[in-house]
Amino acid sequence: MRVGVFISVLAVCLTASGAPAGSDNVLTNRLSIHFVVNEIPYESIQNGTATPFGLDLLAEPILSDADFISFNTNDHTFAITAEAAKRMALKWCGFHSHTVAATGEIMYELSGPDTPFVLLACGEPIYLGVLTCVFSSDSSGLSVPIIKSSQILLRANSTAEVIFRIKYGWGNYESEPELRGIRLGYPYAKILRDLDPRRDRRISLAVKSLFSKESLKSDR
Repeated sequence: MRVGVFISVLAVCLTASGAPAGSDNVLTNRLSIHFVVNEIPYESIQNGTATPFGLDLLAEPILSDADFISFNTNDHTFAITAEAAKRMALKWCGFHSHTVAATGEIMYELSGPDTPFVLLACGEPIYLGVLTCVFSSDSSGLSVPIIKSSQILLRANSTAEVIFRIKYGWGNYESEPELRGIRLGYPYAKILRDLDPRRDRRISLAVKSLFSKESLKSDR
């Protein structure tokens, strides 16, 4: 059974399309996240009509296979290496990616502006979302997936993994008890679940491929 799954995932990866222009090796990544070059109307992100298709993406991903330590498709969290988080801070925050604490210690900031991205599974665009700061209030009304870090500052010498959560809809309808309680007896949660782009099967296949024993051996 495991071999069958691995082969089907590999087939999906090899036949994927829609890779960012100028990226020759995009199909070597099972999962990657790219910033968007185009300007996207805020209204389309707010009302959920924005799509990942026909966009110009930065060929160099902000995150790719080697950066992920884990990716949970049930609670929609993922962990990346400390080095990946530091590179991400540089790409996301630019000149404002560093700050100096009162102790004189250099810190990386994971608190850039709301920035559109596209998540790709095996080179195929799955959904458009927004990378945002954990304290951002502007992202609360968006109808696309939102990636938030579990922390704002990262020590320059840190080697600890950094965890991110991908949210969708009003709060996290799958895991927040207070939201489930409010909607008890209402169809909102089911509708949101059916529309949830985070649940796309191609993401699950890419994750299985990325973290399969066969893949981990070949990537060493």
